[in-house]
Amino acid sequence: MIHIILLILKIIGIILLVLAGLMLLAAGTVLFVPLRYRAEGEVYGNLKAKGRVTWLFHLISVTASYEEELKISVKICGFPLGRKGEEKKYEHKSSDPSQQEPIVQAMSLDASEEEKVLQDPKEDTFFYGEEPEQVKAAKAPEAGEKKSGRLLQKLKSIKRKLKGIKRKIRTLKKKKDQILAAVQNEENRELVKYTWKHVWRFIRRVLPKKVRGKLYIGFEDPYMTGQAMAVAGLLCPIYKNALRVYPDFENQILEGELFIKGRVRLSSAAALAFHLFRNRKFRKLLKKLLKD
Repeated sequence: MIHIILLILKIIGIILLVLAGLMLLAAGTVLFVPLRYRAEGEVYGNLKAKGRVTWLFHLISVTASYEEELKISVKICGFPLGRKGEEKKYEHKSSDPSQQEPIVQAMSLDASEEEKVLQDPKEDTFFYGEEPEQVKAAKAPEAGEKKSGRLLQKLKSIKRKLKGIKRKIRTLKKKKDQILAAVQNEENRELVKYTWKHVWRFIRRVLPKKVRGKLYIGFEDPYMTGQAMAVAGLLCPIYKNALRVYPDFENQILEGELFIKGRVRLSSAAALAFHLFRNRKFRKLLKKLLKD
């Protein structure tokens, strides 16, 4: 009896160990197998671009291209998803009247019925062939009212959406001011340094490993062009001469060509979240910002 109980416990233990191993394997795969991406495009008048994202040795792949229209393809194990269904085929009917089945061409109405229909075209009366001109003229105002009602509803819906967007923009501006105030606060200087250190480490890990291209950038406001060049200057130590950016302080322009290739691991995002949320000051500040 004891041997049977021990055997059952042994089998249960083996099953639990196998399940735990499978869970660890799945977690390790998700965290440490990189998501690889590559993209290339050019802007000389018209935008042309294509890109691809793959994961787990091309087990899952997403391909996108844009040239006048966007095309997206998703494949799992090499099999595409979202394949378009076959178009329905309709039999061609002969145009020869002698081969067609006879149909009723018209329905005769006596004088009293015809007068009633013309006076009240809203009744459920069916005509074979074309409707009389008087009936069409009587139905025209009703159709115009329906169209104007639908148009009015659409305008009201657009107005509500615009109001919602304005509210969201005001909320974002308020949050931005709160974040800037918190960053510029002397009490949070150490926290800002700590946060920027780990955020920059995360950015370095997810940035493309291979980049080559040349860009011509110019805005209406020369100040914005200078700001864009300042951001591009941060990438110079990383990519050196592989990426060339040429400013134009007189004209508004955005032209060039670019190729990028890199990879992203979910473990990098998990490490960033771990370092930030283990800091008590960061949790306190984040809670305050979300509460306001």
